[in-house]
Amino acid sequence: MGFFQNKIVVPKLRLRALVSSLILSAPILQAHEVTPSIGNLSLDGSAITLELRVLGEAFLAGIDLDGLASTTDSDGDAAYDALRATDPAVLEPQLEAFFAGWTVFQANADDKAMDFQVSNVAVPEVGNTDLPRASVVTLVAEFPAGAKEMTLHWPGGAGDLVLRQQGVPDPWTGFLTGGDTSPPIQMRSPTDHGFWSRVFCSIWPFSSQSCAG
Repeated sequence: MGFFQNKIVVPKLRLRALVSSLILSAPILQAHEVTPSIGNLSLDGSAITLELRVLGEAFLAGIDLDGLASTTDSDGDAAYDALRATDPAVLEPQLEAFFAGWTVFQANADDKAMDFQVSNVAVPEVGNTDLPRASVVTLVAEFPAGAKEMTLHWPGGAGDLVLRQQGVPDPWTGFLTGGDTSPPIQMRSPTDHGFWSRVFCSIWPFSSQSCAG
């Protein structure tokens, strides 16, 4: 599998329709149906957070999710079923260890590699095993000082990802398949007052002494 393949970006209207259809069809989804992972990406100061909503049991079972509609079509289906019936207290450490060692996941800030660490894992209680169970894995990293944009590589075998930027006026939203790398995503922190100062000074460079130097 190649690390740098062409990106697939879904127009916003099409993407909204996709997400809406997933939400509306949730009650009738079968346990073995494969749905895209959802990633919420945000930057606050120097801390960048990626909150992933994933079918964690499928990752632990070693299932190749690329192009897969149902886990019944994979060799890991029996392991997937067993993991779905596992108590969260047992499953959460397993997911934490998996994503802590997920070296095929890569993210760069201005071409500089970022080291994402697992900050939290939340697995729902075992409920109706006829329905899929989505876990939330939160990854955090230090966004380098002075960096302006980032790219995210979604590993081959991880299936589809709906990636959504949060907390900025014009967020990037896209759809990646396993093996894709996102285009450069402009990252602006809500607390980065220096950014707006630079914008102000670039428009009115003589309006304030604060623009000097």
